[in-house]
Amino acid sequence: MENFSSVRSALDATERYKALLELNNALIVNLSHEALLSSISTALSKVVRFDRAALVIYDPDSDSRRIAAIEGRSRSNVYPLGTELSRHLNSYAWRAFDEQRPILRTNLELDECSDLEA
Repeated sequence: MENFSSVRSALDATERYKALLELNNALIVNLSHEALLSSISTALSKVVRFDRAALVIYDPDSDSRRIAAIEGRSRSNVYPLGTELSRHLNSYAWRAFDEQRPILRTNLELDECSDLEA
């Protein structure tokens, strides 16, 4: 049983490294925001489940983020492509950006909603 766990762990690590390599290649090859997000989503979907993804570009001059590409089955009508997201909109993305670390939300039903999710 221990050997099975070791093999499974090694396979999981291999899949993660393959996904990182695909992300690296996507950054080098893709010129448009849409193509880049599509490549990133394809690579990440092999190791992480998600319903939608967005590529958001930070503008230091205005201290805001702009939605540059959106992919997935749940596109928002409230925040369409090109929307500028100012810092006054409280969101987990700003927190992750400021702290330079991912924010893990384990229970979306119980977690407090951000301004963008309300």
